Amino acid sequence: MKNLWLKFLAIFIALFCRHLVTTDVKIATINVPIELQNIPNDLILVSDIEQLRVKLSGPRFLVSEIVSSSSPLVMRLPEGVTERVVLPIDLDGMQLPPSVSVLSVDPPELELNFDSKTEKLLGVVVPKLGQLSDDVQLLESNVVPRQVLVSGPRSELNRIKVIETFPVDLSTIQRSGTLKLNVRGLSKQMRAEIDSVSWLVQVKLITERRVLTLPVINPPEVVGNVTPQAVKVTFEGKRSRVREVGLHELSTGLEPSDIQGRYKVLVRHPDDLTLVSVTPEYISVVE
Repeated sequence: MKNLWLKFLAIFIALFCRHLVTTDVKIATINVPIELQNIPNDLILVSDIEQLRVKLSGPRFLVSEIVSSSSPLVMRLPEGVTERVVLPIDLDGMQLPPSVSVLSVDPPELELNFDSKTEKLLGVVVPKLGQLSDDVQLLESNVVPRQVLVSGPRSELNRIKVIETFPVDLSTIQRSGTLKLNVRGLSKQMRAEIDSVSWLVQVKLITERRVLTLPVINPPEVVGNVTPQAVKVTFEGKRSRVREVGLHELSTGLEPSDIQGRYKVLVRHPDDLTLVSVTPEYISVVE
């Protein structure tokens, strides 16, 4: 009798669990990515592969597990595919549990368009923004390599002759050098043999000279009157910098020479300026 009651209890629990499973139903729509196989080597897919919208119904715990997994649906192309093929959607590859049913599939079939795959050498163009500063003169610029091999759909490659890089802002160029520039503007079906090119630029800085008259100030350790009391200073630098330099940025000093009462004039100046000459180079101090 005891075993009989245990059997009844087990049957009751099983029926109760089945009732919970069958009554707790969940309906959900999932996006299923598609993975194509067996694409011929001489063809390239040019149409967008849409994700399938699959509406499912079944026990909540099973449907929730399917929603969280989001595995792709593998679809194999038939042999002898040409430029267009229509594939019916077969969800057997999803391996759904028997208790989960499919209510709808959108789209019900997959229309795929292909084009011949080809390669083409495209010239490289570097777009330029802005202008060089007044202090910089462009001597030469070259792209290495000058051409890039691009593969992709024949119909698209027939329409284009060049490939562009990301633009260069000329206002930032201050010296000769090499810039690495990534190529851009290719469709997602195209592939460039290399992702970037080198832009070699050679420039010349435009310099200018300027002459200023500076007063010679006696340092505390030098007693007497200086003769002459001013010198002409010639310095050189970038044109824009030379034109804006002020007297407050320059100063003089004195250094004793081998001759009594004769001093060499020293000129302190900003590091971005080059001192060319001081006239006169020596001055006299009369006590």
